[in-house]
Amino acid sequence: MDAQQYAQAVRDHGDRLFSYGLWMLRDRSAAEDLSQEAFMRLWKHKSKVEPGAARAWLLRTASRLCIDRARSRAARPEHGVLLDEVLPAPGEGDTPETAERKAALARCFPQLSERDQALLHLHDVQGLSGADVGAALGMRGGSVRVAVHRARQRLLALMQASLESRREGVVS
Repeated sequence: MDAQQYAQAVRDHGDRLFSYGLWMLRDRSAAEDLSQEAFMRLWKHKSKVEPGAARAWLLRTASRLCIDRARSRAARPEHGVLLDEVLPAPGEGDTPETAERKAALARCFPQLSERDQALLHLHDVQGLSGADVGAALGMRGGSVRVAVHRARQRLLALMQASLESRREGVVS
């Protein structure tokens, strides 16, 4: 990869990398730092990265940086996560059921493992193919589909339990 191809990779993948960082870290400043760090590492290793593989390389690097940061945050918990920046908020046109499901998603998504969060964000939110998700997370392409399905099942189970417990609290 030469300097021109690097500049093209920054243009092509900057927004996606920031979005991934914001989704995973739930902090705008940390997402900007993550993007910058990933691009600095790409520049450092540009001679080893094929231009067509830049997106997967960047997402894999970002995923590793997110995991490192999450481990660091687990060692010293932070408060005040701004989920409203990354998860859909109830809107004016939403039905009560839709608003309730969006709120359940906001409550339950952070309860998933870092791996499940990354899988769902890359595949369902950013729309990456199974092969690209696999490359980004260091998984075989065939196992991504199963992992995404299981992550969705875990999220759905958490959301159903959350919705049921809220309804029971209202009924009681």
